[in-house]
Amino acid sequence: GNNNCPRNLARNCNLMEVEAPGYRQRAEKSTGGDMTLMQWSPTMDLLAAAYADHSVVLNRLSWRKVWATPPVEAPCTALAWRPDGRVLAVGRGNGTVSLYCVEDLGRSLHEFSSGGASITSLQWVALSEGEMNSSGGSYGDDAKTFLPPLPALEASTVGLTEKLDSNNSEQMHPRDPKLMKTPHSSMNVLVIGDELGRVHLCVAGVFLVASCQDHTHKSSGPVVVVNLSPDLKRLLWLVLTPEGDEQRCTLSVHMLGTHVLAGVHRELQHVAMVFGHVVSLMEYLSSTLKLMHEGWEDTLALMDSKMANYTSTLPEGRSVADELLVLLACGRARQGLQSFLIDNLTAKGVKKLGASMELSYTNIRRHGVNHLSSAIQHLQYHLGELMGVARWTERFGHLGITESAVYECISCLGTFALKANELLFCIDDSLHSIKVFFSWLYVVILKLSSEPVPEGHKESLSLEHLKLVVDFLRKRLTKVSHNESSTFNLELVGQYFVNEDLKYVEEKPQSFWDKLTTEAGIDTEKVPWMFVPNQHKSLVQLFSSLHKSIDHVFGLTAASIGSRFTSEVHLDLSHVGMETSSLLRTVQNVTGVFAYGGETFLYFPDKTDLVIVRYGGSRAVLYSRVLVITIPALELQEGDYYICHMTRYDEETLSLVFRSPHEDGGDGKRSVYAVAQLPIAPLVAMGMWEEIRDSAVGVDIGPLLAQTHTLGAFPSRCFAVNGNRKLAAVLSSNGRTIKLFDTEAEEDIEEVEEVI
Repeated sequence: GNNNCPRNLARNCNLMEVEAPGYRQRAEKSTGGDMTLMQWSPTMDLLAAAYADHSVVLNRLSWRKVWATPPVEAPCTALAWRPDGRVLAVGRGNGTVSLYCVEDLGRSLHEFSSGGASITSLQWVALSEGEMNSSGGSYGDDAKTFLPPLPALEASTVGLTEKLDSNNSEQMHPRDPKLMKTPHSSMNVLVIGDELGRVHLCVAGVFLVASCQDHTHKSSGPVVVVNLSPDLKRLLWLVLTPEGDEQRCTLSVHMLGTHVLAGVHRELQHVAMVFGHVVSLMEYLSSTLKLMHEGWEDTLALMDSKMANYTSTLPEGRSVADELLVLLACGRARQGLQSFLIDNLTAKGVKKLGASMELSYTNIRRHGVNHLSSAIQHLQYHLGELMGVARWTERFGHLGITESAVYECISCLGTFALKANELLFCIDDSLHSIKVFFSWLYVVILKLSSEPVPEGHKESLSLEHLKLVVDFLRKRLTKVSHNESSTFNLELVGQYFVNEDLKYVEEKPQSFWDKLTTEAGIDTEKVPWMFVPNQHKSLVQLFSSLHKSIDHVFGLTAASIGSRFTSEVHLDLSHVGMETSSLLRTVQNVTGVFAYGGETFLYFPDKTDLVIVRYGGSRAVLYSRVLVITIPALELQEGDYYICHMTRYDEETLSLVFRSPHEDGGDGKRSVYAVAQLPIAPLVAMGMWEEIRDSAVGVDIGPLLAQTHTLGAFPSRCFAVNGNRKLAAVLSSNGRTIKLFDTEAEEDIEEVEEVI
């Protein structure tokens, strides 16, 4: 610090002489674990807290738990609330940002991935009301009007869409699957900083619209803080960059002009809503395919459980299908097979097995008819809507979405739909074959047991049924070669659910349409909007191709918007002689950005001082150095007080935690900690602003501090405030104790009378 600073400068500012309401402690609570981060909800008395076991807990002001996320492998490294308080974003060390619905017991809404780079900073900003009302009306979302409800999936996947009617659990409608709609339809952007110095912007926390990185240095370190202005016209972030092999870091600031975001915010919001629908439908399709695959595996396990013992007794190279084909052709069974059929499988058992397999296939077919077909219909609608966006270049041209990219998505969807239809035909054929096969096997066992055949069961097979039994044995009941854990593979259906080419492709008779196009010499693959089936790919492979095409078309927006950002400021602010791993959290605690009077202010720590950077766009960057020496309100001794935490309280005020000059040591003297409010107006007015940072003279801001409250010997790890709800929380350095405060509490009249 600078002990020769002009202390009287602060006293010359016109401060109110009236005693203002101050901090009052509401409670001191045990956190119930090792808490690492916390963040107040902007609209409710709720505090989100991250713990060392990697869980995130939502607590009320009374410290009653609302809900908690289960512990995961990656630690929580950043928290941010959506401005309306309905969604909580949790950044983790594995590079993911998870969105949780606050009102629905922490239901997971979406997950963004930065590619594995740990998330270091989050900010969620809503477009200011003035900018929101400055241009045309919004685009409507008519999905509910034109689309029928989606059938509900099983309980494990119900969270993908929103229920249409609480009294009708079978029907669900994609009104707002990602909870992207906000009051007054205002646009909001989640800004994400990672450990590689990159910044990602996601509309509604879901749709990636830009990724930025400064390439001034050869290597970039973690992002300390990110800030997108409420008018969406300026993006600022600070980065800690290691310097070679030395244990030194450079703290750099980067600022980009992002006027394009403000110019096309309505268009971005509309495409983001389409993206939310499409991604939710792809999740719905993925869950449906998973359910169908599980149904097929259940059928496979059922068959295995009945046939495994007998299969183990067969000579090498022989299969159950071979044995049954001999029985079908000769009418006689080997002694081992006969004994197995009569004593183990039994007539009653084979009848039950046939009914169970038929039910399994029926359920698979139901998923295909109800869920696959419905989701495909919804996707066709939303991709058609996206084609309209691509063609309306006057309004949506900056978003970079092209007709060819959208058509590729629609073409992939058409091929996927044809394959899904092919699967349904295969299931129908299999169902028919299963009925005939098990009916024949039931009669065979009765005959081998010398029991009468009930009425309704034919003792001999017709030629058509004979072909069906042979077809079932040769194609549908085949021995597995690639999976030692099971014996049988009902291959014709099962091959559609693996990420491999189809092994059995049946030649189908040429349809009338095929004959017509062939005779006319039309190459259907080159005709627009005519979808050609891909005979050799599985349903899972085509779903993967559809997913890639959708990722590509929406990825065009991020490339287009990001290329339109303009560089405004790049500054290397200071050098710090500490390792990045231990420095990041320390710097983050006392680093921030605020706008005031049309200018942008950035503050960061420099030993016991605080350096403030001032940028107005049309003028040079200015610097001021401030520090705390005298604190008249607490009547503490003079000295270089250390600012431990500093954060934005509201539009006019900053909040901070500071420590007395004494270090905790063995001399019996312990540091005293305190919280206070710092008004922005006099802070800006008193600053000794210089164009060269090292020339800035330190100014004592101690006399400016208001509502000062002593914490005693309570070293803090984390500090969170909520200007809207007038609340604050201070977390102890060990993460085990938290103090909760009212920040603008009036002094109790009874207490005043007692003092008098």
